[in-house]
Amino acid sequence: MKVIEAAVGKNRVADKMKVEPATACTRSIESGFTGDPCPTCLHMTLVRNGACLKCMTCGSATACS
Repeated sequence: MKVIEAAVGKNRVADKMKVEPATACTRSIESGFTGDPCPTCLHMTLVRNGACLKCMTCGSATACS
């Protein structure tokens, strides 16, 4: 695990945050995100919606037949 220290102005913040690199990626995969950008809003929040992909940010769906 990496420990990240944040600096605010001239004073160092004493709080340290533990970060696991795979945590964000694992949570994204578990949430169903495909990793593809939305063609409308370009956010990386596409999820499977039947045979189509739906954007969780703007609500648009990819064209599917």
